[in-house]
Amino acid sequence: MSKSNSKQTIAVNGEQLYTIYVGKAFSECFSVDKDLETLLRAASPFFAAKFHEQKRLIKLPTFDPQDFRSYKDWLHTRRASPHRQADFIESRCENEWGHICQAYVLGERLQDYSYCNVMVDVLAKKSSTASDQSVKDILACVENVFTRTARTSPIRNLLIDTVYSRIFSTLPDAECMTRLEALPMVPQFTAGLFMRKGKSIKPQWSDPCQYHRHDRGEPCFADTEPSIWKDMRAMFHDWCSFICTNAKGISDSYQAFRPCVSSTYTVLKKLGTKCTAAFSWCRALVKAHL
Repeated sequence: MSKSNSKQTIAVNGEQLYTIYVGKAFSECFSVDKDLETLLRAASPFFAAKFHEQKRLIKLPTFDPQDFRSYKDWLHTRRASPHRQADFIESRCENEWGHICQAYVLGERLQDYSYCNVMVDVLAKKSSTASDQSVKDILACVENVFTRTARTSPIRNLLIDTVYSRIFSTLPDAECMTRLEALPMVPQFTAGLFMRKGKSIKPQWSDPCQYHRHDRGEPCFADTEPSIWKDMRAMFHDWCSFICTNAKGISDSYQAFRPCVSSTYTVLKKLGTKCTAAFSWCRALVKAHL
């Protein structure tokens, strides 16, 4: 990394073809070589259009450099790392919900809806264990999301549904109105909560695809995941139960389950971000015994 004119430049291996300036006063710039250009063209219609126009300098002044750095990492690995990325967030987004929402906003700006869908999946999963503090964190993100996304953006419905199911679903009308008055003054968010009253809402994590965008006609991962994950979960449960009750026979138990583990490893590798923890565990076992 080098500094020039008090701006940070992030170098990328290879010949520099474009430069992306990110942040207030364009505080950080990213060099784009041929490899990164190829990834950006394929994933983002926004960048594809800029490259087609031969614009050598591309500006993203309303995003934090860490937002783009995280996106660039995702392009290379296809793995979302909200816990690690959240360590970089300061006053702008002090909570993990805020960072993931900000990542979604960037994805929508770049028109990379695969990235948006991944962030929605992370949020939907987090909503299953949302606490009172989580709801406060969500409310802190509302204005940013509703002022920087399209009116039809699915993440808006996800935030509305999560807050409604955690606060308003069981409250009488009078108390709902009192609670609504205390919320951030974002008309579409407040109206969305009010319109949910009396409606049955599926748990957000039960069908993440309801908050997805598939503008390119690609199949949704959520359509194929449940049956695969159900089989793997049952296998892991049986295997762990066996090992826990036969601590001294781990090596023997592994040999018995070896074919299943090897095939599961292959499936997990394909699933990628959906089963990161299980994949890491399975990979460690495979490397240790094969």
